[in-house]
Amino acid sequence: MNKGEEQAKAIVGLRISELLKEHALTVSIEKIPRKVVTKLLCLFEQIEDPRLFCRVEYPLNELLLTLFLAILAGSETYADISRFWQLNKKFYKRLFKKDKIASHDTFRRILSILPTQHVNEIMSEILVSSIANLRKALKVEKGTTFYSVDGKELRGSGRKYETSEKIKNLMTLNVYDHNDETCIYSEPISDKHNEIPHAQQLLSQMNLKDSIVSFDAMHTQYKTANIIVQAKGDFVGGLKGNQGTLSTFAQELFSDDKLLQKLKESGNNYFYSSEIAHNQLEERHFYYCAITPKQKTQEFSKWEKIKAIVCYDKTTRHNVTAKQTFERRYYLTSLNSVIDASYCIRNHWGIENSLHWLMDAIMNEDDCQVVDRNAATNLSILKKSCLSMYKLYKAVTKEKISIRTTRKVFGWGFEDSLAKVLAMCDAKTLQDSLIIAPKK
Repeated sequence: MNKGEEQAKAIVGLRISELLKEHALTVSIEKIPRKVVTKLLCLFEQIEDPRLFCRVEYPLNELLLTLFLAILAGSETYADISRFWQLNKKFYKRLFKKDKIASHDTFRRILSILPTQHVNEIMSEILVSSIANLRKALKVEKGTTFYSVDGKELRGSGRKYETSEKIKNLMTLNVYDHNDETCIYSEPISDKHNEIPHAQQLLSQMNLKDSIVSFDAMHTQYKTANIIVQAKGDFVGGLKGNQGTLSTFAQELFSDDKLLQKLKESGNNYFYSSEIAHNQLEERHFYYCAITPKQKTQEFSKWEKIKAIVCYDKTTRHNVTAKQTFERRYYLTSLNSVIDASYCIRNHWGIENSLHWLMDAIMNEDDCQVVDRNAATNLSILKKSCLSMYKLYKAVTKEKISIRTTRKVFGWGFEDSLAKVLAMCDAKTLQDSLIIAPKK
């Protein structure tokens, strides 16, 4: 990482995986106080139970905690969840003080009737508070919050029960916090084109003060950008053909080689970085062209606080075949620094690589056979929360393994693994369990 990238990273803040470079957790399941489990049960109790009181056999908060812990252990289907607890009856009794375990049909029904918004709010609260406890214990400030907004398709969801009728796959709109490596919002949408109004509604409800929001070209709308700016945040958005006149304006602007050379020589409006990865050299050039007062009253009259257009040139050369590729992209931003803009442009794809791809490759989301869409969304929210827990677990154990292997290791030693992530749910337990990691 060069000096410019380090400067940008310092502004955005450290990720959770970088917080524990010199610390580790030493805790066993016996040392986890009952109050930690009670705290989680109290959080899940905030969700209103839609069932008839006279027919309730299993409390809703216990069912949700049972679901969450079983998915953490590696369960993927309702039958997996029920089978996991049947094989861990002693642990179940220790947690819930009872012997009888719910059937897979009970888990299926509860996920199909619970409001997805409420499930999302509680799971986000658990993750955000756990990471806040970690930062507080290590005395590390979060820094500027960096969010990315993007949609994801659940490819196995386009089915109806006992019918051959084809329907569209379920789409979810996700908001990803790069600092905490956590999906804080996951909302179902009817189709790809509905992403824009859903994103605008979500962003209008968020606290975006001193934060940066990145999005692809679909969301590069002046209304979306203005919502972020009015909330005292900043934005970086891709610019393509969907913004016809602005896209043409950017292409014509950066077709001038003299302008590119002028920006490069200015020092503050140009940034270069390179690296060798995947057997190829990748070179990146960022040109930051400030919007003039005249342009603000003409082409960008509807855009509040817009500062610049960024041109991103990427050249790759394969070390074996010598094949070269060139790609040019354009972005609109309210950021003042080309270094900050370049960092956000490159790391926007973290939502694809660190969330969407992992949900498919590790959590097997596309193989989900759940027909009910409400249940499928709730199950997806729980799986995203478990993915964040695996990242936390990997950070505290110091093991240099993939997330795929981390998930397996977590399940193999479930009680000890669970103790480490549950410790983060309580500030005092976390503080008592943190130690300086021994150097290898």
